[in-house]
Amino acid sequence: MIPEHLKKPKDRKKPLRKIPKSKYYEHEIQSMVEEYLKVLGVTYIRIPDATFKAIYHGTSITLRDKSVMSTYLKGLPDLTIFHPTRYFRDKYPIVLPLELKRENGRLSTHQLRWQKLIGTHIAYGFDEAKRIIDEFLQKTPIYK
Repeated sequence: MIPEHLKKPKDRKKPLRKIPKSKYYEHEIQSMVEEYLKVLGVTYIRIPDATFKAIYHGTSITLRDKSVMSTYLKGLPDLTIFHPTRYFRDKYPIVLPLELKRENGRLSTHQLRWQKLIGTHIAYGFDEAKRIIDEFLQKTPIYK
């Protein structure tokens, strides 16, 4: 009889680390956040996905224009949220650029570029997005 520690393992490959699946897709998280902002009465901007589809598949746009537009729009944050009462130099609204991701989502290189340029905040899931928005609206500085 062979001792247990001397037996050959049947499968030498280690099982892959399982990443838990998110409950929601990114577009569902975005819809929930947009509904939350509407309930709060906060102004925000988002570039609809149809804009990107029009850029890539539009026939009336020249190839050069498509290239220029996609260069500047790729990686932009999902939402730009305006603070209702805070202004920079009493003139310019304070904004929160917010990128929404699934709990196991990753940033693209273009999104990382925008994060470095304008300080985009990254929210993994609705709960984290809600926390970031609430801190922003309560005039609590958000630093990461």
